[in-house]
Amino acid sequence: MSSAINPFHTLYLTEGVGKIDIPSVFSPVLVPHVAPLFLPGNVVLMGMQGTGKTMLLSLLDTKVRLEFWANNDPQNGDPLVPAQRRFVGAGINLSKSNAFKLNEIVVSKDRDENIRLSRAYFSDFVNCWVLRDLFASVGTFIAELTRRGNHERLDEIGITRDVARLDAAVRALANDPRCSFLVRHKTVDEMRTTLEVRLRAYTQLVSNPRKGLSAEIDQTRSLLGEPLTAATQALRTAGVLAGDTSVFVTIDQFETLIRHAYGEGDTEKHWRFVREIDDLISNRVREVSYRIGTRPNAQLSKSETPPSSEATRDYVEVDLDYLLQLKEHDRRKHSLFRQFAEDAFRRRIAVSTIPHREEVVASSAPIRTVFGKSPTVADRGRLCAPKKPEKALKADPSWTKDVIEFLTQLSRSDVIAAKLGEAWVRQLDARGEPLDVADWGPPNALPWEIPAKRWWKKERLPLASLQIAAANQQRLLYFGETDIVQLAGENILVFICICREIWECDARHRAMKTTPQVSPGFEPFNRGRQAEGIRDASRIWHDKMAQSPNGNTLQRLLDVIGKKLHEQLIKDRRMSYPGANGISFSRQDLITDTDVKRLLDDATAECYLLQRDHTPKTPSRGKSIKWYPHPILAPYYELTVQHTKEPLYLTVVKFRSWLEEGKVLAVKPKPEQQKSSAKPKRGSSQKTMFDGDE
Repeated sequence: MSSAINPFHTLYLTEGVGKIDIPSVFSPVLVPHVAPLFLPGNVVLMGMQGTGKTMLLSLLDTKVRLEFWANNDPQNGDPLVPAQRRFVGAGINLSKSNAFKLNEIVVSKDRDENIRLSRAYFSDFVNCWVLRDLFASVGTFIAELTRRGNHERLDEIGITRDVARLDAAVRALANDPRCSFLVRHKTVDEMRTTLEVRLRAYTQLVSNPRKGLSAEIDQTRSLLGEPLTAATQALRTAGVLAGDTSVFVTIDQFETLIRHAYGEGDTEKHWRFVREIDDLISNRVREVSYRIGTRPNAQLSKSETPPSSEATRDYVEVDLDYLLQLKEHDRRKHSLFRQFAEDAFRRRIAVSTIPHREEVVASSAPIRTVFGKSPTVADRGRLCAPKKPEKALKADPSWTKDVIEFLTQLSRSDVIAAKLGEAWVRQLDARGEPLDVADWGPPNALPWEIPAKRWWKKERLPLASLQIAAANQQRLLYFGETDIVQLAGENILVFICICREIWECDARHRAMKTTPQVSPGFEPFNRGRQAEGIRDASRIWHDKMAQSPNGNTLQRLLDVIGKKLHEQLIKDRRMSYPGANGISFSRQDLITDTDVKRLLDDATAECYLLQRDHTPKTPSRGKSIKWYPHPILAPYYELTVQHTKEPLYLTVVKFRSWLEEGKVLAVKPKPEQQKSSAKPKRGSSQKTMFDGDE
């Protein structure tokens, strides 16, 4: 299969409405599962990087909605049902707007005064940004839908056709004490100019705090949310919005408020803006519904002081990570993520120029059509076996000659069965149980192959394949539908990245051919090129860590975890710990080291680790949490992908020693050292993290 233009070249749908046909490629599969997002009331939308938060929030954006309505195409119509469309959206992306940078300014030598002022500036900045966007959204709806003659859409949303009423709403705001910066304003144009001047002043303040703000701006600062409430009331009073038309205000990339604000023990600095949003949500004003887009390490409830807002009472939580996780009762082929990936894949192919796209789109399983079937776990190990398969075995000198000869002969016919046999022998030998090779041949089945041991075998097959590949100095080959979906780890961004790299790899190989390859019919991608593309995607995801906030530290963290788990899996000749491709901590133990907990949370939010609750086999250990490197990193670190059996149980002290050895965390001083260094010398640092990672 080939393509002149890679259908997956653009990873992010929301990079810009003009850059991609969003209605054609947007997958509505998740929409019914996040219904609160399109109903009145506050919502916190959580999910790690790449789960689709911004994609879903884009459905609240005026330009995106107009794109869906552009051609009245029933195939690419509005993903929202009519009952969910009666709203106007406005918002701010805290990262792209640089609102978070107000956390770094120093405008007063007094620490408390500086915190108070920065919170006030942040609130006024957000108010101005969203107020400008709200009036722009309403004005755009009126202008564009009137130009199209689509007055039915205006009636459906609940917006007037009379654009002059917007000026009437501005005049009402000019008399509202909550918007003192709009005194004597009469038109939308005047208001827009004032808001842009204020926003520009805050941008300059970040660049040069010494210059300060003008007295006029300083004296007319607004409390977070109040101008937005006033604006909604004014728009309804002026007849611009119907009384039952909701106003949804999106605050996206909420995590940037703490991502860029880790102080040296300065809790106020860390949480000052989070508390502003927290107080805003707890007010539960009826006029405006807020949507907070955030990653799991930056929830309102994770503040170090008790939050003012409360889930269920003040807002609804929508957790995309939980929604997309494969549940125990789910069949992998029918999971929500599988449906999401299948639909997104089909839509990308449909708008592409690749040959045979009609055949792929019409298929009931387009991913399998393009990539074919994946190998079984056993076959994956056989694909990596050495030419002399007995080299994959590591016989113990204490074993009898007949045991060694039996396993050697078996490896020549079935290297996987022989590798499992090696582990079986090692386990019996460790328990001091007798080994009777005479019972292993026909007509008897191999003892590790009998039905009673099918789970023993199934749990160890991935590890056997990994050890065979390592013995042959090869990497496991991943290709085909099942592998690609599993390596995506319930993350649509990773899935798209894998598809992109496979396409690119295939294009490179085709470009090296001296004569064009013409295929008489459709053929799935070559499995070798798929495997190469998947390795490229794994490397890219690893290298991507360094670009994340605190990226160098997170990359070192994953490198330490990956190296330790790889060593554990390869050295485990008995295969007594086949689930050691993840780590587990007691919750009670984990809270004793905030540095470790924060690192794990940050790596999870960036989609480098997967976090799951864990019920350990030992009840005395109490409730636990387990973490796995994201599946896309398994090819890079040479780990098994399947999460079987128990993960590697660790204490925080042991894990911290790994991190200190790998220079992820500074060595924690012992109690007696802490006493002696209570008053550090000038110029010394008390940071627990290594420098240079911001």
